[in-house]
Amino acid sequence: MINEIQLQNFQIVKLKDVPVGSIICDNSWVWEHKTGENYSGYGEIKPVEWIVVAKNYYKNPSNSITLISKELVGKYSYRYEEFDEFFVSDSGWRKSNIRDWLNQVFYNSFSDSFKSKIIETTLIYEENKGCLSAITDNVFLPSKEEMNFLIKYENNPKRWKCFTDDASRIAKLGKEDCVYLTRSQNFKKFSYRGDIYRISKFGRFYTDSTRSKTTGIRPVLNFNPDTYLMKMGNKYQILSKGENNKIENKNNSKRKEILNFTDVKRKQENPKRVKIFTHTDFDGIGCGILGFLAFEEVDIEYCNYNDINEKIESFINNEKYKEYKHIYITDISVSDELAKKIDEIAEHFTLIDHHSTATHLNNYWWCYIKVKNANGKCSGTSLFYQHLDNDKLRKDNIIEFVETVRQYDTWEWATIYNNENPKKWNDLLYIYGREKFIEKTVEKLKGNNNFEFDETDLLLLELEENKKEKYFEKKNGEIIEKDIEEYNVGIVFAEQYVSELGNYLASKHNNLDFIILIGSQSISYRGIKNDIDLGLFAKKFGGGGHPKASGSEISLEKQVKYIEDLFS
Repeated sequence: MINEIQLQNFQIVKLKDVPVGSIICDNSWVWEHKTGENYSGYGEIKPVEWIVVAKNYYKNPSNSITLISKELVGKYSYRYEEFDEFFVSDSGWRKSNIRDWLNQVFYNSFSDSFKSKIIETTLIYEENKGCLSAITDNVFLPSKEEMNFLIKYENNPKRWKCFTDDASRIAKLGKEDCVYLTRSQNFKKFSYRGDIYRISKFGRFYTDSTRSKTTGIRPVLNFNPDTYLMKMGNKYQILSKGENNKIENKNNSKRKEILNFTDVKRKQENPKRVKIFTHTDFDGIGCGILGFLAFEEVDIEYCNYNDINEKIESFINNEKYKEYKHIYITDISVSDELAKKIDEIAEHFTLIDHHSTATHLNNYWWCYIKVKNANGKCSGTSLFYQHLDNDKLRKDNIIEFVETVRQYDTWEWATIYNNENPKKWNDLLYIYGREKFIEKTVEKLKGNNNFEFDETDLLLLELEENKKEKYFEKKNGEIIEKDIEEYNVGIVFAEQYVSELGNYLASKHNNLDFIILIGSQSISYRGIKNDIDLGLFAKKFGGGGHPKASGSEISLEKQVKYIEDLFS
């Protein structure tokens, strides 16, 4: 542990401020650098030292600091189990033994403090010959490009600047220079079998079978840029969680000195926190993103039609609304019974929606339902933006984001503007997952740059498009035709790309009135015909939505009955 005197007298810096090439270490945990095959035998027990090799190199996560171990941490096989070597999906990084070992045995040896500073990294790699794929890891191996495989250093845009020649790539295990692995495969001209690039004890590249004898391991990871370090000689020591707290507390004390007592009291009596209940789709998440940008403190809860009433009723019954300055319900509506209950405490609430099935809620002064205005069809995000009328949101990139969400949710990107970008942003939401997408989008919108895709976004979209085409073809062959009420519909079981798949199938089968897509917990209705209102159709089954896109939930009772029918 570092004592108080050291904290006061040594230079304290953040990781993001140290130069590339710096050496950092964490003395709170040690690792045995075993020299035997597949991490066996014995070795020196000591902290792992890391080299800072890049800043914000991986666009996802953004602003992270990339570290590679200075020495090798042991030996291990890239792939020691039997596999079909003619299929790279079996021999590549995704299914490699070394990947499992790094992200389980090695990762779990870290102290809790060290783990908390690691940022998951999305890697792009060649899974099959000419076919790129994406995977997320905490710890990984370097690629041949990162270690500057290309002969001409200045022509390698992916290089880490620490590695300029053979000598700079040499690494030791114990006292000896040792061969070590990269994660890059070598696809032979007449075979799908992928050998692995290795770096020799002389720092040169060569390839060998994925099943060859165990080789040295030089792990890589991405670290939180705001990690505090103490400079000690020519190295930087990572501070523990407790030591970080001491520094933060000291900084907070200085900030508190400028606040007078009445200001503090005012803040306690008038909470700044805002609560937002919003839908789980792109439009609902767009409302949440505006909340993050507009308010200093905001809690966001994502809801579907099957749980929105239950969540808000519990929120009211427990008097949680008293803890917030205001509560918004966006891009989703509540039942008539719950609306009457909210009306008794309406000064705390605002409901904003654009679905035609919710227009009756305009009878309440705290509800604002608008399906269409002078700018075209409305979305939850566009209405919430207008309602907030916030100076923080008057930026070109945020206005562009709001319009992107509106075009996607109303389908005007296809019917009017012939603009693929809104669809691509929706794709990215499901590729990254909700939390990562929100984090990346908020970061983009806080800056002054245009709202546009970065390199990682574009690559992931290309990979996803290939998967999507195959999925659409498969589901097109699985359609079941059935008469429901007065309609001839096509039914398919699907969990992925629901909106796009529904519209694709509806346009491909003009003989059908609309498409029903059944998932594990919900049903989606998609159509392209102007004389059928799918919002009203879904309402018969406890759902709602738009005339050409709606949905309803599958209750637990119906799920159980379906299982019983299957096995009766």
